[in-house]
Formats: sequence, C-alpha cells, structure tokens
Amino acid sequence: MDNEQRGGSKSPTTDTSTRYFLLCVGTAAVLLLLSAWQTLQAQTVGSITDYLELIMEQSEGEVEADELLERLQYYADNPLNLNDTAALMKSDFMLLTEIQRHCIVAYIRQNGPLLSTGELRLVYGFDSTAVALLAPFVETSPVEPSLAQSLPTMLRHARHSLRLGGGRTVEEAAGYTDSTYLGTPWRSYFRYQLHYRDRINFSFAGEKDAGEEFFRGTQRQGFDHYGLSLVLRDFGRLRSLAVGRYQLQFGQGLTLWTGFAPYASSSSALCRNGHGIASASAFGEAGYMRGAATTVALTKRADLTVFYSDVMRDATITDNSLSLYTSGYHRSVNELAKRDTLRERLYGMHLGYTAGHFTAGLTAHHVSYSMPLMPAARPYNTYYFRGDANTNIGLDARWLMKNLCLFGEVAASADTALAAVAGLQYIPSSDHRMGVALRDYSMRYQNLFASATGQGSTPQNEQGLELMYEGCLPHGSTLQATVDFFAFPYYKYRVYQPSDGMACRLNYSRPISKRLHLAANYRFKNSDRNAVSDGSQMEHINQHHLYLCLKSASGESLHLTTRLQGAYVQRTVSGSCHGWMAYQDIVWQPTGRKWSLSLRGCWFDAQVYDARLYCYESSLLYESGSAMLYGKGVRAFALFRCDLSQRLAVAFRYTVTSYLDRDGISSGHDRIDAPHKQTIHMQLYWNI
Repeated sequence: MDNEQRGGSKSPTTDTSTRYFLLCVGTAAVLLLLSAWQTLQAQTVGSITDYLELIMEQSEGEVEADELLERLQYYADNPLNLNDTAALMKSDFMLLTEIQRHCIVAYIRQNGPLLSTGELRLVYGFDSTAVALLAPFVETSPVEPSLAQSLPTMLRHARHSLRLGGGRTVEEAAGYTDSTYLGTPWRSYFRYQLHYRDRINFSFAGEKDAGEEFFRGTQRQGFDHYGLSLVLRDFGRLRSLAVGRYQLQFGQGLTLWTGFAPYASSSSALCRNGHGIASASAFGEAGYMRGAATTVALTKRADLTVFYSDVMRDATITDNSLSLYTSGYHRSVNELAKRDTLRERLYGMHLGYTAGHFTAGLTAHHVSYSMPLMPAARPYNTYYFRGDANTNIGLDARWLMKNLCLFGEVAASADTALAAVAGLQYIPSSDHRMGVALRDYSMRYQNLFASATGQGSTPQNEQGLELMYEGCLPHGSTLQATVDFFAFPYYKYRVYQPSDGMACRLNYSRPISKRLHLAANYRFKNSDRNAVSDGSQMEHINQHHLYLCLKSASGESLHLTTRLQGAYVQRTVSGSCHGWMAYQDIVWQPTGRKWSLSLRGCWFDAQVYDARLYCYESSLLYESGSAMLYGKGVRAFALFRCDLSQRLAVAFRYTVTSYLDRDGISSGHDRIDAPHKQTIHMQLYWNI
C-alpha cells in the first residue's frame, strides 16, 4: 500500500504546478476527443478490476484483498459452469447471492440449461450490470455426466501452475542506508499450485518482504514466510477437508468468520453466504488458521464441521501490554523480536442443517493463548478482550421464500455478552432489489474471530440500521443506494463519549450514447471525533466524497477511462478541508495480439489527511492494487502483460509518484530523502 506520510516541507513554484496541471488536463482532453471521434461501443465490462473497484468504494479505504484476488483469479482461469446446479449451490463463488443461486436453479429446471451468459438477463434477480460483472468468471457449457474417479486418476489429470514474482522501490529508504533493515529492498515470492476442478486444491508458497534477509542471517531457511495448503471436496460423505492453512466462514460472521468478507455483485446483498471451510491466502501472514478442518455429511440434511488450529502468532510485548502484531514485517532486530512469540490454539465445531430453502447452523469455538493478551490501557478499550482464553457460541439461520430472504445470527462470548444481526432481502422484480438489516453488538461482546457488517472494525459496541436499494431506471441507467444509521453506546477510538451518525452511498451509471458510459458515486458520512486528545472537547465531522467516471471503448482493442474525484470535509473545530484528483487510464490490447498495455496518469491535491483519497490500480496478482493519495503531486504507472506461449506469460509494472509539496516521503526508517518514489514489479506465470 502506498501509505506515504508527510515528509519535509517544500514550496513548489507556481510555474511547475501550472505545467503539471495543464499537462494532465491537456492529455485527458485529447484522449476524450479521440474516443469521441471513433465509432465506440458502450458496454459494461465485467472484470476483476471492476469488482475490486466496487470493493474499494464500499470499504471507503484501502483493501487487503490478496485472498479475494486469488479466488477471483481461480474463477477467471476456471469459470464456474452455471448449468451444473449441484456445483453452483456448493461453490464458494462470492459474486452470487443465495437468492440468485436459487433463481438460476429454478430457471434451469423450468427452461433447460442456459445457452449463454447473456441469457442470465432473463433470470429473475439479474440485470445487465450483474451479468456483465459475472461474465469473466462463469460459463454455460453442457454438464458432463459425473463419473466416479479415483484419487490417482484425478491427480493424473490435475493442472499445475507456478508463479514467480518480485519487486522493489528504486529509492532506498533510511532503514537500508543506516543498516536497520537487515535484508535487501527486493520483495520476492513463489507459488506452486495443483488443482483438479474444484475437488482438489494444493498450494505451496513462499514470500520474502522488502528488507528481510534471504538465505542468510536470521533467514537461513530462505523465505521469511511459507504457506502450505491442501483442500479436498466431495469425496462421498466427506464434504470437505483442509490440511495446512485454511479459513472458516459461517453464518453472518458474528461467531466465526476469518479471511476476507467481500460484498456480492449486488449492493443490496446484505445477507452473507458463509461457505464453511475455505482456502486461505497464500501470502497472508496473519488471520489464517493452520491445522486441519473437515466437514462430513451426517444425513441428507445435516452436516458436521470440526476444526483445530495451532499457530504461532507475532506479538508486541512491553512491560504493561501484549498485543498481536499483524504487519508480517521482520526486517529489523526489533521486528524479529516479535516473531512467533505467542502460541494460539483454537478448536470447535459447526453443526449445519438444511431443509429445502431453510438452513440453520450452530457454531462454537474455544481459543487459548500461551500468554494473556493485554492491550495497553486506553479510555476506549475498556471492554477489549484481555486474558488467555475465550469461548464463543452462536446460532444462525436463513430462509428463502421465492423472492424474499430472511436471515439472522445471534452470538455470545464467554461472559454471556450478546451480539445479533437480522435482516431481509427482497426482489420484487429483476429490475429492483432492496434489503434491510438491524444489528446490535454489546460493548462487552468479545470475539477475535468475528467479521460482521458495521461501521466498526469489530462487532462490538455498535447498534445500527442499514437500508439498501438497487434498481434499473429508464434509458439503461442503474441506481444503487445505501443508508446506514449507527450508534456507539460507549467510547471508541478517538471518540471519548457515546456517539452516533449516518453514512450513505449513491452509485449511478448510464450509457450517454453508443460511444460513452458515465458512472457517478457520492458518499456522505457524519460522525463525531475528539477535538483534543483527552476527549474533553468534541467536533462534528461531515465527509463528502464524489467521483465522476467516463468510460469508452474502441472495438476490442482500446479502452479509455477518465475520472474526477473530490473530497470535502467539514469539521466544527479544525475547520474545513478538501482534496481532489483526476486521472486518465488507457488500456490497449490489440486484437489477435498476445500482449496488453495499461497506462495511467494522475494529478492529486489533498493537503490535509482527513481529505485523503483512495483509488484502485491495475496490478499484478499478489501485488497491492490500491493507493492512498495524500499531499500534492502526480502519479503514473505502466503495466505490460505478454503471453510468450500457451503456457508461459510475463508481466511488468512500473509506478512513479512525484510530490510537489515536500522534499521527503514517509518517516522513520521508511523515509525516502527525495520528493519522488518509484517501484518496479515483475511476474512470471507458467502453466505446467
């Protein structure tokens, strides 16, 4: 992530700023004229980039989405066959809601197999936007008869792949020049994967972060981090088996949900689809389970999942506190002292029951630590978990009735504190979808393995009501709207009194003509915050974010995107502030060629941290794809991909950020004594 904090101050000349501004505006104008001149086809292109941009907009910040990227890349390489209804209902495909899955099954039973992905527009619950987003990850091929196959036969027909990559920042940070960082500035990784359809998935990966040693010193074993994972599915009564690294996702996330929790293709998808045992990110160094987990069918309607995890976690230990350390960096002596200092054991079970369109589950787990967790005493963390053991238990249920879905979950922690969420989703027609959800999380509810809907980072100390709507309007336009009313009964980080607020989001898109497509997004949030550090004075904050995006495509070869984005923040004590950015994207993939080129030029000006801006950038798999823009300057990148053969592909990315308001970037050991930062990344993919 490009979290570059303010360095030293530097006052640029007016002439320099003007030249940069005119260059960006002139480039955007020329490209828009070129796109309008040619005969263009307006279309919504479903892709990994589109989905990640949706996630960025909904998360209102940076996204650690390695796990999501890997799962999307898997389905891009191995599209889900929608005509295989059995696989459709069991898959962990995150872009489909439970209602949409059942609508596809009902359509196929009545009309026969789908002939194309475009036919999804005829299925209840789908519109053109949802279909376009799904298109790269699904197919509608005939379903082959299921033949009994032995494990050796599957292994003989399995696919193998190897991905190698690396990158670095060109400018050296202070940690390298003063020898604080023990390794080189290069980040490097590998991943080998073997899979047979969705039934066998084996991966082995290793990663070294920039600054970490490699085959010397403290890293004699080579890579700083290794990940091993084996997942088997659908072997008789054995529904699934995971050995090594894995994730667990049940219900609505109140009792047990690890790993990334993405939104579905529809913004009105309030109901989560927990798929039980799931694959873990190959390179994530925190938040995963390691051990074994299995799901077995007890009867046709009931199944049982049992799991055990034993992991050494990184932790920061001081005289009066002990907290988890989750960055994964082990570059210096101080960071190495945090490595593998805390042993975590977790075990539990989930009992699931399905009868027609009704599902329910009972989840329980217990965690213990080799040393008590002890957050540093702060006014806002009075009810944070402290100790060496905790137990959580919860009950979840979901009931589908044609175009209505009712869902909910209630959970309790060891001290009997409760957390609950309940809601409904309703699809009155294929062009309109809506939903409502209520949540109430006790300030005393403690769960380190929960991830549920809400404004807080954890389901604790929060009450809320969320309303969502998505619909198709005249002239091919679509509207998505979300309103969330929330309250925090007790203190929270930087808010030392009970508080409340509201957040809303509006997304609008429309084809202007056959040549151009317009998208607009507006976000508003009001909340309270300490005006002084001790909380004796509060200030009210209203945040406004708006972006306009213009897309065009020249045949199949050239795609252009122009985007303007701004932020305006009203603060009752600190005063108002604003920030804005403008960028131009060019994606060129000549027809019949085996290479593509993506370019971006961006100008930004956000002088105050509260007005910072986030944007998604096309990148390589397993590399960061989001950037935080703070300060004043320009940013550009070039991404080149090439298929050398049917089995071998390479990619290269170069990024540069140049600031006009400072003579240094970041601080501490990460400080760069220059107003610019350049990064390079390379990747090789071999389909063996």
